[in-house]
Amino acid sequence: MSLIKAIPPKQFNGFLKDELSEFPALTDEKIHQVSQAFYFKFGPSDYLSSPFQKNIFLDAGAYLKSYKRETLERGKEAVHHFEFYLLDQPEKTGAFSLSDLKDAEITSSRSKFVALVDEEVAKVERE
Repeated sequence: MSLIKAIPPKQFNGFLKDELSEFPALTDEKIHQVSQAFYFKFGPSDYLSSPFQKNIFLDAGAYLKSYKRETLERGKEAVHHFEFYLLDQPEKTGAFSLSDLKDAEITSSRSKFVALVDEEVAKVERE
C-alpha cells in the first residue's frame, strides 16, 4: 500500500504539527505548506480509488450491469471487465476490459477512466 493511500492529508498534517512542535519557528501555516507540498509531489493528481464506481457510468448515460476483477499470472496482473447498457435504450449493451499493467495510465487516473467510459458509451449509442 502506498503512503499516500495510507495517510489522509489531515492526519499527516496533524502528525507533522505534533512532531515539529518543539521548533517554534515553524508555524502551523508553514507545516501545512510542507504537508501540501508532500502530497502534491508524491500523490497522484486524480487518483481513481477503484474502477467499480457506478456513478461514473450513470453520469455517462449507462448502467453498470456487471463488473468482474480477474487476477492473472499469480497476482501479478489484474484485469477489470465491465458490462453496461444504455439508460435510455436498455437493449443496447457494451463491454470492455482494462488491465492494471497494460492500461495503467487509465486505471490510475479518474479523468482518463471517465473519458474512456464516455467513449465506450458513445460507441454503443452510435451502433
